[in-house]
Amino acid sequence: MTRPHPINSLAEATIIRMERVEKVVEANTQAISALGTKIDNLVSAVERMERRIDRLITGIEAQRQMMAEQTKTMQGFLQLAQQQTQVMDKALEMARKVA
Repeated sequence: MTRPHPINSLAEATIIRMERVEKVVEANTQAISALGTKIDNLVSAVERMERRIDRLITGIEAQRQMMAEQTKTMQGFLQLAQQQTQVMDKALEMARKVA
């Protein structure tokens, strides 16, 4: 029985290892490609979220301004009511003096 030449055995082992490495590289390449797509989707989602947050902040600011205007209006009504109460009190006081 003849023994295989050592270089042939080494070449065969190298070919087998290269095939395994190629499979691993291909799998890793696919995983990286998928990860890149996921990262792109994540970036898009974050950008959409930023736009929504900006709109939310704009809405909150508009509501704050509206509430400030309503508060100012209510304070004006309160002052008017207080003035009317004072006028009514003076009118009642004058009516009592006359009676």
